[in-house]
Amino acid sequence: RSRWRRETIVSRHRELRATVAASRTRQITDESPPRESPPSPSDADARWRDAVSSGGLEAYAEAAEEVGNRAWVGDALRWCATAATDFVLNGFRGAEAFAARSARRSHYERTGTRMSDEEEATMRAALRERWRRRAPVTRGDSPVGGDYKPGGDKPTLVDVGSCWDYFRRHEDVFHVVALDLEPRRPTVLRCDFLNVRIGEPGRAGDDDVDADVDADVDGSLRFLPRNAAGAVVMSLVLSYVPTPRQRGEMVRRARKVLMDDGRGVLLIVTPHSTDKGHCAHKALPVLKEWRASIESMGFERVRYERMRSVHCLAFRTVGEGPGTKKA
Repeated sequence: RSRWRRETIVSRHRELRATVAASRTRQITDESPPRESPPSPSDADARWRDAVSSGGLEAYAEAAEEVGNRAWVGDALRWCATAATDFVLNGFRGAEAFAARSARRSHYERTGTRMSDEEEATMRAALRERWRRRAPVTRGDSPVGGDYKPGGDKPTLVDVGSCWDYFRRHEDVFHVVALDLEPRRPTVLRCDFLNVRIGEPGRAGDDDVDADVDADVDGSLRFLPRNAAGAVVMSLVLSYVPTPRQRGEMVRRARKVLMDDGRGVLLIVTPHSTDKGHCAHKALPVLKEWRASIESMGFERVRYERMRSVHCLAFRTVGEGPGTKKA
């Protein structure tokens, strides 16, 4: 069974890469970082849509679910749940703490002196007021947990590539929006995150609809609201996407969905093979490249842990709007 599982997953990855990357004119390693350049329509995008909509995902989804139930994946998902809870709901010790740390660092770089206690207190008060104006506090003392329907007073966690819906067990804390190309649970919405519409709910426009999370009766997700989620999780997802440009588009889309200005957190789990290239004995600085690329899209890495078989990373949003490059 283990051999079938591995062969099913590996063959699917190879098939996707061969299909999507067939016309690339220059070789790019499969572990290249997410591309920073804005997306543009391409044959690769069309081939991706064909590949993920042509069926044949059932066996892969079954194998992925079995992998998802293994202990090392469970450990990584628990890490994500803890990181999301700490960041979104812990107020003074969560998102606010990371924002304050960044402000102290900027103050020191600008003045050459440490921020005084009085200055930090003033800064924190201004930060809380700014966050309250943009997303009213609706849960405890957290300045981050602004609500939007249908989440009510709970912050929203978007689980991209959910498969078997691990985060549903945390529904007492989060409004969970779980999505996958081939769901294995009825609570998971069918969705290609690279093509789902993201926009401002309740406003007229070609890309926007008067809804919050909009799904068809067959469980297919059609729309996600912009600037609304407290956390986005991508566990063993970016390694599935075949090209660097598409990985970059996944990150850009996560940035649009997340609350901006330090209120949202992107959680990534990726296998150790990410930083090995094609030669297992030759480590490449790919994770450093990933960090630089992701941070250029309006993020700042705030947490990292190397766990069994995987790297776990947390990035908070920086700047306002759908994505601001750091200076």
